[in-house]
Amino acid sequence: MFKQPKKRWSKLQKEIEKLFVPELKMKIYCNAYPIGEHGNTIPRFYISINRNICWDFPKYYDTKPESFHGWASEMDFSQVIRNYIDCPVEKILGMKTEIGKFTYGSPFMEQAENDLIQILIAADRRLGKEKLLSWFKENPNGYAQIVMKQRYI
Repeated sequence: MFKQPKKRWSKLQKEIEKLFVPELKMKIYCNAYPIGEHGNTIPRFYISINRNICWDFPKYYDTKPESFHGWASEMDFSQVIRNYIDCPVEKILGMKTEIGKFTYGSPFMEQAENDLIQILIAADRRLGKEKLLSWFKENPNGYAQIVMKQRYI
């Protein structure tokens, strides 16, 4: 069976970072750390603002109850980012990850994806201040709050 090759992370990274408010100096990163002798890797996604890390998966989430083999194979932050980029602007504020989506890693996987979406929304240059402040009152999120504070200092 032929598998469709995945696009390079750097290309996706550039696309999403174009949507960030430039003054934030916000960057998103993806790394894979080798673990064990069989070529297994643990993925790490993190976001920095002015070189300070404000969101870090899996570091900021309680992943210990489950083996990384399960959640690492199911997580797909790259797809979440792609869906965000492709989402029409008028529908962005309603984006969420369904609860119960994952076999492994639930509920921390859904929480991590929703946190990522909210950070992207808070940093999106296409969304105006009034809309964002109104959205944030209804959707408080600690990670998005960090971005909002930096954006509207």
